[in-house]
Amino acid sequence: MSHPEFLARVRALLDVGRNDEALGLLMPASMNSSSSQLHGLIVVTLSRLGRAAEAAQAAERGLALAGLEPSLACTASYAFLGTKQHAKALAAAQAAVDGAPGWTPALLALATMQSAMGKRKVAAAAVETALGLSSEDANTHITAGAVATDARCYKAAKAHY
Repeated sequence: MSHPEFLARVRALLDVGRNDEALGLLMPASMNSSSSQLHGLIVVTLSRLGRAAEAAQAAERGLALAGLEPSLACTASYAFLGTKQHAKALAAAQAAVDGAPGWTPALLALATMQSAMGKRKVAAAAVETALGLSSEDANTHITAGAVATDARCYKAAKAHY
């Protein structure tokens, strides 16, 4: 089975909630792999299973093996946030933005991490940038509303819900 076929199979298992089975396939394949997609799927799967500490460890391992690829760094930022490693979460989100400056998911991850650290006005600026790039995207508006609410910018929040 090719790497793309393997990843498609794992994603199909995740789509139907077979997280344990997906993890069983992913872990042996990840030992020496530098595939950022593979490591990102491991982090997501562990997070879905409620294994936050293991997800953060998997994120560390993935970043060490695959480097600061934007998608993996973005996923890792949420794993670090889940274990209250705010500085690592912010650094990973910033790496995602640096690696892909106009990528909306990276900007939203950065806004989420900044908001979690109490940097609400800075987070709001990141969301506004994301809105400028993808104003029609529902996920962008949901995140914008959440960040605006957290920043106590209720008028702005209302515009996004």
